[in-house]
Amino acid sequence: MNLGHQSCWIWVAILGFAVACSTDSFAQNKAPLECKKQVLAALKPIPKLQYHCEGENDWDDKFLKLPNRQAALTAYKARLAAMVYPAWWAADVDELNVCAFHRKAGPLSKEEQNSYGDYAPQVFGDSRIRVVHSADPCYQTEFGGSDLFLLHRHNGKIYVSEIVDGFFSRADSPIFGVSVLRNGAEEIVELATWSGGLYPEQTNYYFTINPKTMKAVPKKLFLLGGQPANQISSAMIPSSMKDLDKPEDWEPLGIETKDKKLANEFCSYDRVLDDPEHADIQVNNEGWNRTVFKWNGRFYEERPAAR
Repeated sequence: MNLGHQSCWIWVAILGFAVACSTDSFAQNKAPLECKKQVLAALKPIPKLQYHCEGENDWDDKFLKLPNRQAALTAYKARLAAMVYPAWWAADVDELNVCAFHRKAGPLSKEEQNSYGDYAPQVFGDSRIRVVHSADPCYQTEFGGSDLFLLHRHNGKIYVSEIVDGFFSRADSPIFGVSVLRNGAEEIVELATWSGGLYPEQTNYYFTINPKTMKAVPKKLFLLGGQPANQISSAMIPSSMKDLDKPEDWEPLGIETKDKKLANEFCSYDRVLDDPEHADIQVNNEGWNRTVFKWNGRFYEERPAAR
């Protein structure tokens, strides 16, 4: 189950670097985008995170722990928990985002359709689980500092969890993808993010819903340096594996299978700055080495990759 825009291959220009990524962030529909009247009526404004900025070092992670910021986050989660609107939850998220962009009923003009690809939606999800991307007014303001919250709807009540505290990216419009995967009877929420900059990366985060609290908690799927972790990163490759005559399962962070289960193995990549001609993958005189992670029944562990 994909949560968000239709999954597709896209080329994203970030600071002149073309990045190929599998994402739910842009819908590549042939039909013109349109804000439907009933969806516009269901649209609700997402609350803004607000608090007084203290200090000048907004890049320092210590900034995240300031008491007034923590108090603001607590109040903000309470405001998100009040978003119980049945019509808003019933509306398709893709259509809600089109209406949030257009602000009126009717089809988008050709110019609006073109600019919609640069629009950064605030909400991703379905009728049960949604992720809200909220701009942080004080943290990493030059790089889109923000916080990500997971809203879980259960028996008419909304449970809110802050899942990423202090996200930032060099991308002009941060890209997110949300999916729900199954591992046996357990549901696992996957949040995929893509950064910009000279060396763009993909970072995935994983969560599960605690059946007692109904809130999201980290799902530590990976053994990284011998320590369990719920997130993993990979350098991005500026081409698809098909174009490079490589197997499809060489795609970066292919943890989600086509039937929405955990893959038995997946790859991550590190950029090779020295001697790229001997790297596993070469594109335009640049190189990347591949690392394979295999599922051991509890965690993904690094295994030797066939060169």
